[in-house]
Amino acid sequence: MCDLHLQIIDCHIHIRGTMSSIANMIDVMRACNLSGMNVLSVASQGGENTTQNVVGLLSKALYPGQMYAFGALQYSLPGDHQNHPGFAEQARRLMQMGADGMKMGEGKPSLGNHHKGHRS
Repeated sequence: MCDLHLQIIDCHIHIRGTMSSIANMIDVMRACNLSGMNVLSVASQGGENTTQNVVGLLSKALYPGQMYAFGALQYSLPGDHQNHPGFAEQARRLMQMGADGMKMGEGKPSLGNHHKGHRS
């Protein structure tokens, strides 16, 4: 029998936009004997869930090498596109802030139909 010591990283866990969610994720990571986690933000619209990107990046900063962060796009409310950065600019900003990648649920039919008409 081979005794392997593998590092396992959970590559898909959604974060909530609160500081307590970082502690919860660390508890799960330890309970499951994981070496790390990839924290995913979800797309949000009109100000809801806007702290997820920040909390995801903070978790990465607090636990370097253990936590990874994938950012998500923020959508304006229909008809309220003024002062809203385009999606490409949002992605650039998230990567500059340290995001390891992007959570792209926009290809899902349910999200794709919901977000039609937004500028890129």
